[in-house]
This record gives sequence, C-alpha cells and structure tokens, in this order.
Amino acid sequence: MHRTQIMLEDDQYIVLRERARRSKKSMSQIIRELLQRELETGPKRGRGKKSGLSRMTGILQDRSFGGEDHDDALYGGR
Repeated sequence: MHRTQIMLEDDQYIVLRERARRSKKSMSQIIRELLQRELETGPKRGRGKKSGLSRMTGILQDRSFGGEDHDDALYGGR
C-alpha cells in the first residue's frame, strides 16, 4: 500500500467525513472503495454519447456558437 495526499474541497471533506462516521470506516477506506469502484466500472457515459473534445468536432461551423460557450461544448449542453 502507498501513502499519498489529496486536496479536497470543503464540501467534499464534510460529506466524506460523515460517510466514514456512519459506516464506521476511515476516510481513507472510503476513498479507496470509491476509487476502486470507479476503476472497475469506468466512466458512466450514455451509449454513443461523445465526450470532451470529440463533441467539439465541427463546432466552428455552428454560427450560433460563441467563445463563451466552450464549457457547454466540453462538459455538456451541446
């Protein structure tokens, strides 16, 4: 086993601490379980749903697209 450090947002820390308390496990154990589950199942994407940069293909041809909309194109919405 390896030791590492991570930085958590305040709300992440609060939820993690509460989950650990309720399950009577350490925060480290909860993180390991969550990570293992993610590594086993992989990203949750809809069938045929494009991700990230692949959704941007042809975006410059869309006249309604403005530069301020790039987050929608990358992370959802378009």
